[in-house]
Amino acid sequence: MKPLRLEEVWRILPPLDELRPVHDLLATTSTPDPARAWAGSGELGTVGDRLVARDALDRSGPGLAERMGAHLAAVYRRVGEALGCLGAGDATGAARAFLALSALEEEEGRTERAAAWARAAALLARDRADGRLAALALRRWGRALRAQGAFGEARDRYLESLAAAEAVSDARGAAEAAVGAGNVLEDQGAWDRAAELYR
Repeated sequence: MKPLRLEEVWRILPPLDELRPVHDLLATTSTPDPARAWAGSGELGTVGDRLVARDALDRSGPGLAERMGAHLAAVYRRVGEALGCLGAGDATGAARAFLALSALEEEEGRTERAAAWARAAALLARDRADGRLAALALRRWGRALRAQGAFGEARDRYLESLAAAEAVSDARGAAEAAVGAGNVLEDQGAWDRAAELYR
């Protein structure tokens, strides 16, 4: 039987969100190719050259599916909570549920989804003139955008958060927003502007 390398799997399996745990599992259970070892203490090659443990998915697949199902159930529960809040005229409660969804997705490394939920929370909080909550949601949105490498948008969200926090005398929120914007500017090499925000 021909050994299967990670690079072959990565090339063939589509990069679908539901397959990300499979990609991760295969990467973590892969082993170096003994034929490519140059000495007893080292291997040649890249991660893609590692060999796939063929039975890894058979052994761990049911657990992965259960975990994905639990995550999806939590998402639906929070969406139901948000819709219930909206139906009761509680936009703040809905925004908080959306922020919880953003955190849930961020924990899983799904930054695009985290940004989408934080954006929804920010729009609701802004529409209801809830300055502290809007500032928090804008910071979470900025953090998710930064994780995606969308530095310009992330900086803009952090600066919006800074203004929203200052408008309601939320010193802690303003400080977090300033640090977040400074971090983004530092990522972009704008050291002087970052230093101004840190101060």
